[in-house]
Amino acid sequence: MAEAARPGAGGGRDRAKPTTINGIPIDGSAPVPGSLIVTIAAIGLPMLLGAAWLAHEDLLFLLSADSASGRVARITAIEDRPRPPIRTTYAPELVFTPRGSAELRVVSPDARREACCDVGEAVTVRFPPGEPQRARVLGFAQDFAVPTFLGGFGLVWTSLAAVLMRARWRHGRRLARGEIAPEPPEAGAAVVVTAHLAGLRREDAPAGPRWVVQARGILPMTGAVRIFEGPPLPFDPTPQMGHMTTVQVRIERTAPDGAYEMDLSFLRRPAGT
Repeated sequence: MAEAARPGAGGGRDRAKPTTINGIPIDGSAPVPGSLIVTIAAIGLPMLLGAAWLAHEDLLFLLSADSASGRVARITAIEDRPRPPIRTTYAPELVFTPRGSAELRVVSPDARREACCDVGEAVTVRFPPGEPQRARVLGFAQDFAVPTFLGGFGLVWTSLAAVLMRARWRHGRRLARGEIAPEPPEAGAAVVVTAHLAGLRREDAPAGPRWVVQARGILPMTGAVRIFEGPPLPFDPTPQMGHMTTVQVRIERTAPDGAYEMDLSFLRRPAGT
């Protein structure tokens, strides 16, 4: 007897692709709400732009700066006292030798709330060409951690929005090709049409004459004009409707050509009829 193939055989190539993300279909089998895509994109794109804005100055500086090996001679505390509370920042005093120059001792203008380095630590000093007095020490934690994490989260959210947008596009394509059926309208949903009175028809019946109210209204589902008729009345409604121009008609949204109900509940049957 041949051995049945085990799940996962073939190095994972036969493994089924995921068709949902947290319950949201991504294979085009169901529509993805556009509002959901907009909301997710509105979260991810600002994160990406914020990360780029935070990192661009340091990246430009890193690409254009000269560098030299140096060490931290000491950490200088700088108190900012424009108004309470007092804010203290720390700037490293760097000792380094630029190419073709003598050894320099510079207090970095890049002061931070936390010291970037330890005293005596060997560092790579970077500065704009010809301006060693603007020397800085770049570090991942101080300069690129926030942009990296912010950009990472932004990339995740933006990628998710792109996947859902593609799923929405695939659903539209499959719907147009007839591969899937359109979503059925919500069952039991009714609309009320304001129909203009169009006439009154009298019918002779064995039990006596009957009057039928007629009205003309526009269906909001299709835009078509439809003639509505009320139930046969055993009395002439003209005296009670002489001042009226419209009546309300209730019709199922899913059946614009189907049954309806004209609201004539305001009529009162005269005594003796």
